[in-house]
Amino acid sequence: MLVRLLIALIMNIPISFINFGSYLKGTAPTPIQVGCTIFFLLLWLIWAGNESYRRCGKPTFLRFSTLYWLTALLLTFIGYMSEELLLGIPVMMIFLGPLYGLRIFLPELAYDHFAYVSLFIAYAMSMAGYLLGIFLRNYLPKQKAN
Repeated sequence: MLVRLLIALIMNIPISFINFGSYLKGTAPTPIQVGCTIFFLLLWLIWAGNESYRRCGKPTFLRFSTLYWLTALLLTFIGYMSEELLLGIPVMMIFLGPLYGLRIFLPELAYDHFAYVSLFIAYAMSMAGYLLGIFLRNYLPKQKAN
């Protein structure tokens, strides 16, 4: 579980730094930021699919992803409700920063709603990857050993 958490942070932090300037100012994301967010979501999709495929659909990654994104949702909610900057800034940097490029597709949403929707999209991508890994494992032709 700790290794997965480190991998998630390694994926999140660089993309968050790229996106954070626009996120902090509340401006529209640039094409580079949108591309980084899409890349980030594809990384989660591929990572989940790979974990699911290699581990024969065992739910270890499913549990991790659910716990990870649920923690993000709860911390985001607590941060908005308490308006506590000491909690809000790390949550934005770690969880919401990499997803700010989605703002280009959801410009009319209020910031708190956007945060919840973007976290749901990220979780949905990891679940889609998990299911894709199971599908590929079950339906790809098996290679015969010579």
